[in-house]
Amino acid sequence: MYYLIKKLKVLEEDIETEAELMINGRKIIPDIYVKSRKLATEIETFYGTGLTPWRKLWKTIEKYTRGNVADEVWIVIPLLQTMLYLKDLINELRELKEKGYSFIKIYTVNLSKGKLISIEKYLKT
Repeated sequence: MYYLIKKLKVLEEDIETEAELMINGRKIIPDIYVKSRKLATEIETFYGTGLTPWRKLWKTIEKYTRGNVADEVWIVIPLLQTMLYLKDLINELRELKEKGYSFIKIYTVNLSKGKLISIEKYLKT
């Protein structure tokens, strides 16, 4: 939420955490939701997923691919997990683009700048 408020200048009143969204009779609960932007944010740590975190990642992705849940979805992966799974995350990004899910973005944290950075930009740093 800090990033949304301080860096992107989103009003605090516009941000909900664990908000229940009813879409086509389905209940979707993003970790963070910005109402004015229809932006859903999921924090994906991969804790408790064992050796196959991709099943959990795609379960998260699939809830946003049916219906008009959000105009944009950010999946934020902590830096440690990004470093551990970088090669696989690149493949997952490629698959998202191939399936036409360009509204879903995967980010990690740039600790030195205190902001989110896309996985694509992280590769270039």
